[in-house]
Amino acid sequence: GPTEEEIRTWPDWAQTIADKVGIDTVKYWHPTGWVNQNWLTHVIFHWLAFESPFADGPSLSFNTLMYWKFAVYILTVICVYYAGRVMGVHPALSAISACASMFVGRSFIDIRPAGFSNLMVAAFLLILVLSIYRNYLYIWLLVPATIFWANLHGGYIYTFIMLTPVVGISVLGLIWRVLSVKLELAPAKSQITPLPGTTLPAIWHTIAAGTLAFIAS
Repeated sequence: GPTEEEIRTWPDWAQTIADKVGIDTVKYWHPTGWVNQNWLTHVIFHWLAFESPFADGPSLSFNTLMYWKFAVYILTVICVYYAGRVMGVHPALSAISACASMFVGRSFIDIRPAGFSNLMVAAFLLILVLSIYRNYLYIWLLVPATIFWANLHGGYIYTFIMLTPVVGISVLGLIWRVLSVKLELAPAKSQITPLPGTTLPAIWHTIAAGTLAFIAS
């Protein structure tokens, strides 16, 4: 909690309250310190370097962290590749795109908590693609993924930033399909098999999964 010296830098009204309730009460209700939002990454790094079967931290070589780096970005490439494949992209083009993503992001490929975010963004997009093109229930994978991500790095906020336009575009697509049928802009039979992720149940599941992921994180 705050020290008496720190309290003396507060506004007068705050100092008055602190004097009346006492320093112990202030420390209880107004804790100070540093919240390590990347704690799980640091735990993983420590385990790899000092406790894993391949630990080489005591010798100060830390090659195990390089293995982590390769593993994370190989998984990222896999996520990008399969996201393209699920959307129907040709295998060769999907592979080229996955390689291009590594080339474009090469300046950010390093050994730090943000490396996990680079992987989780690709995993997040793969989950979205699966929920849109395969089955909308895949969207519930966002809940455990976000819980995991939130303890690795602050980049997990990307989940909620991107879910907003996803839901908005899905709603617009749903409205357009309904209006196109009513206004006879398209035959009704073309509306029988919309993308799984752009139906009304899918939209509600996306909102519910996003809300639960937010609460959990």
